[in-house]
Amino acid sequence: MDNGIRVATSAEECRAAFRLRYRCYVLMMRCFVEHGNAVSQELQDDYDRMARIVVAIEQQQAIGTLRLLWGGDGVFDEHLRVLYRLNRFVPHVPITRVCVVERLVVDGRYRGSQLLLRLFKKTLAFVLAHEIELLLMHVAPAQLKTYRRLGCVVIGRPLQYPGMGRVIPMALIVGDYRHRQRIASPLALLADAEAFGYCQHTQRLQALLQSPRQLRYRSPRHCSMPVAVEVSA
Repeated sequence: MDNGIRVATSAEECRAAFRLRYRCYVLMMRCFVEHGNAVSQELQDDYDRMARIVVAIEQQQAIGTLRLLWGGDGVFDEHLRVLYRLNRFVPHVPITRVCVVERLVVDGRYRGSQLLLRLFKKTLAFVLAHEIELLLMHVAPAQLKTYRRLGCVVIGRPLQYPGMGRVIPMALIVGDYRHRQRIASPLALLADAEAFGYCQHTQRLQALLQSPRQLRYRSPRHCSMPVAVEVSA
């Protein structure tokens, strides 16, 4: 595997990402333990079959990774729609212009480096190529400041995420370049305002997220996976 950051195109690159997940989530953080494979030392689930796996490779190992669940791939089943409140957003933006960012981990040796920003730079390239307007994610409380600096905004109460613990739901309105520029977000340096000219729903999303409705998460019918529930702030 060549050094660099890219959307994985081979089983070898995907497995490198899954092994990094296992080391970070299962062994270090004790998260998603029931989904980890102790034999292969990998952490993956059914959504990885359709996800776009972004991976940073150095010396034949993954040092950073995240996955993108994009509406254009048809990946949003009932479970994900409830988990990320997608039914709240789709009246305001087409599902093909929505993307979820998950499973973001960085090797401990590279924390505090520019690796996180480089992973988001690759994510931004995917976003622009597929004309995505809304990124959704769940963020650990310790990372809240970092994501706010990137330009993400809190969109609801903290949640108890299955297998992971307390997280904060956040969103990035892709077309809101002015906000990122105003707060001096590093993402504002990666593309200028013209790059986001395709965004047609920015004002609707801004209005929605400025007055978010506090909706409670409920497990969808016929869904075997646990769903996040809100907790007191």
